[in-house]
Amino acid sequence: MRVTLYLLLALTLLPADAQPQTVGMRYGMGAIRGGYADSGSDFLVGLQFDYTHTLSSHYSLEGGILTTGSLPFATLLSEAILTPIDASPSITIADFNSYYLGARADYELLPSWTTYLHGGLGYAKLTEYSPEIQSSGDRHYQKAHNYSGLRPYIGIGTEIHPFTSLGFTVDLRYDNLPHRYQGTTLFFGLDFHF
Repeated sequence: MRVTLYLLLALTLLPADAQPQTVGMRYGMGAIRGGYADSGSDFLVGLQFDYTHTLSSHYSLEGGILTTGSLPFATLLSEAILTPIDASPSITIADFNSYYLGARADYELLPSWTTYLHGGLGYAKLTEYSPEIQSSGDRHYQKAHNYSGLRPYIGIGTEIHPFTSLGFTVDLRYDNLPHRYQGTTLFFGLDFHF
């Protein structure tokens, strides 16, 4: 949390020009995949808050926080299929948080419609959860491993802003995560311009 506060403080101290600054909130769904045999792969939901500091009509700096949670649909389906074969399949799930700082390039398609590319580096914290069989026979997921590090992200999106101070966004984001994980999330949200 302290990292996010420092990041937002640093961005607000940049000199502002006549271009509007933006605060965004987005909600999305996607998938997280691991790159090794016992890694977690599943659906996830994500929540993103960011601040964009406009440098010119086409370029900006961005920073914010992305937090995700695993939706264990694929995990539960895999367990249902594997349980008759193996009474205690070892299926791992994972989620991640990222504090990021990057750049964004905008291209105006119409006066109230823009498309953009963005990317940068994020400090990602990834958590793996492993199944643990309770005495009742129920399966409960316990935190197994934590991984963190500075990792790149990239995204593409579009914004329709029918109002001067409000825009609606769709954003597809790819995060390269620690321990050979990757996250892909499709976000829908709002941008508040001031």
